[in-house]
Amino acid sequence: MAANKLDNRNRLLQQMGLIYSQIMELNEQMTEALQNAVDIDISVTGSVSDITREFMEGFHYKIDEHARVVSEQKKWEYDRLPPVREAEPEHRYTDIDAQGDKRTITQEELNRLLREHRERQEAGNYETLDLSNCIFNEVHFSGKLSGINLMGSELNGCTFENAEMEDSYLSKAEFVDSAFSDCTFYNTMFQETEMGYCEMEYTVYTDCVFSKSAIVACEMQSSGMNGCYLGEAVVSDTKFADTVINKCSGTETIDFSGADKNLRISSENIFNNQEYTFDFEMKPDNEVAIYAHAGQDTIEKTFQVDYNPDTHKIDKISASDYSLSHEKSFLLDRAADMLKMDIQKEFQRRQFYNRDISHLSPCVMVEESGIIGLNENTLYGLKEFSDKMSSYERDNGINKPNNKVLFTIMFDTGDGNGVRKWREQHVLKSDMDSPIKRLENSSRFNNAEISYLKNYINGGQLPAMETANTQPNAQEQKESTQQKAPAIQQSSVEPQASQTQNPQNEKHQAATPAKYAAVVYVKGKSDVKTRVTGTSPEKIIPRWLIWNAERASDSQLVTEYIKK
Repeated sequence: MAANKLDNRNRLLQQMGLIYSQIMELNEQMTEALQNAVDIDISVTGSVSDITREFMEGFHYKIDEHARVVSEQKKWEYDRLPPVREAEPEHRYTDIDAQGDKRTITQEELNRLLREHRERQEAGNYETLDLSNCIFNEVHFSGKLSGINLMGSELNGCTFENAEMEDSYLSKAEFVDSAFSDCTFYNTMFQETEMGYCEMEYTVYTDCVFSKSAIVACEMQSSGMNGCYLGEAVVSDTKFADTVINKCSGTETIDFSGADKNLRISSENIFNNQEYTFDFEMKPDNEVAIYAHAGQDTIEKTFQVDYNPDTHKIDKISASDYSLSHEKSFLLDRAADMLKMDIQKEFQRRQFYNRDISHLSPCVMVEESGIIGLNENTLYGLKEFSDKMSSYERDNGINKPNNKVLFTIMFDTGDGNGVRKWREQHVLKSDMDSPIKRLENSSRFNNAEISYLKNYINGGQLPAMETANTQPNAQEQKESTQQKAPAIQQSSVEPQASQTQNPQNEKHQAATPAKYAAVVYVKGKSDVKTRVTGTSPEKIIPRWLIWNAERASDSQLVTEYIKK
């Protein structure tokens, strides 16, 4: 009930702001009309006529010492605005614990909570740090801030410096007189968040949600927003300098209310009439070209990307093209910061679809996700993915109404049978429905493969799996095989080169070099398959028979294809 009342209040205040902006625009037109009437009176009679003076008095206008028409109503409204920051007392915030259930978090306590939160994340616990409905007075945030819940909190005079916040919740928080410097925010919720008298510089927001938020009397410079949603946001009396907006949505519904007409026009231009749009193109040798398009004109700058295929993350983006002017170069540097996550996802996509993985690094491609923290079209290590899923199962601090995840697991055990893939949809329910249990129940992998994945998730050693070498009825199976369907294309079963070779696997392959490869699968279930290799069909057949024997009775192998 209280939440509905607050929503109604917010809608009424936004409606009032829109009406107020219309009133201010009409006031400016009235002032201009009265000024023209006064100028005509003075030019003709040398003084202001009685009828003009009656209009001025009736609508609360007067003439100043320079014969300019001034609105007394507008002056009264400005007098009622909050004082500027310079005029406010230095220590104006108090620890008011009487405000409902809110508690005040000191700098010392914040440092301890963040340190413990990061340690838990390093240990595989990705549960959200709950700092909701708290009060922060002049505290400092910095470093990695992933999975933080500040919903409904008050942040007064706080500073965010060199902070990297991602997958976090700042909805319905209140930022007053706070400063953001050299920060990045990714996939973070600012829904119905209020920001007043804040300063933002060299700060980038990517894929963040600002719906129904309010940015009032703030300053943003040398910053950017990329792929953000700002539906029904309020941007009022805010100054933007050297700030770029790229591919943001919901901007047509922003309420640009405010008393300063020039700031209002500037805000409308930067959001609705964006001067530049930005995109990128992948190039050889881990280079990326960043483009800025303005009408028919395009400028370009090349960057070198240090992408780590084991962590699936970009360690660094550095410029390799210094031919542009300082102004244009700075613009594209800011674009590179904004597009960093998009570029990283493209590297991840290529790595995944090229099957460029090590058998020491199983990975998961998240295709669709309704959970903050598991991002769409993003590649994760299998252990990180499993740890996050388990943590989110236990996390009751965040409401997860749309918590389905569609993902594909890919791994290579190093047994010479190549890369395996498994596509599945998962819904957060409880620890009893973990990804590894779904793997066990899928009938997709044999016991050795399941054991391999479990060892990896649990941090155990991962030796290359020995390939089975028993040969029951080899000649009979060979004759049966020769009567089967034709072979598939070799490219679909070609083993991929591992980034990290296992010595045991190298020795095994050197002793019995594979000359034949077979893909075997269950009829009607093309995703239930495996790949085995051998020096002859006689070597291959018993190996896939072992795999087949581990399948459930209703999913036994029917057809196999062998390719030399």
